[in-house]
Amino acid sequence: MRKQNGIALQTILTNHSRGGKDFADDPYSACIIDYYSQSERHMTEEDDLLFISETNTVSGLSFVFEDDGDTGWLYLLEWESQMPTGDCWVYNRIPPIPVEAVSDYPNRGMAPPVAEGYAGDQAVIIDPVQDDFQWKWSADGKSIVLFRLSSPLCCIVSGNKRGYSKLLLHEGPWGNPWDQAIYDATF
Repeated sequence: MRKQNGIALQTILTNHSRGGKDFADDPYSACIIDYYSQSERHMTEEDDLLFISETNTVSGLSFVFEDDGDTGWLYLLEWESQMPTGDCWVYNRIPPIPVEAVSDYPNRGMAPPVAEGYAGDQAVIIDPVQDDFQWKWSADGKSIVLFRLSSPLCCIVSGNKRGYSKLLLHEGPWGNPWDQAIYDATF
């Protein structure tokens, strides 16, 4: 259990399946649970970690954008069960890690930073600023896009376990490379 601004957050590595979304075979899937039904946005003063969440009033789904100090991840969650329906790597604060080091992160209760060979040129954001990030739900409230400096950075589209990131070069456990046609059709 971690604390941010006095709010208890629990990191759960999901090792079960629900609703046809099988996360059991994917050790990199992580879900950050918050206990709010309204938008929550803050950066902790002691460690400058971002945390943004919101529940969509149309679909009842929630999203969480969390920065753990090494990496930022976006999650789409069923609100009541807090089960992830999708996730996507957003950025690293550290240089891309060796592929061999990826398997160590779930053992530490953390989602892994992107690995070498998967990261684009802009993949490292050393000091992210809270106000640089905005989000938008799809009209049906089942998909979410995260913007940085008013430009789409990554999105999770309903029905897809892995999201799409502009900072990824290749498909992998962090998500899929950006697909403009999917973005245009969804948002």
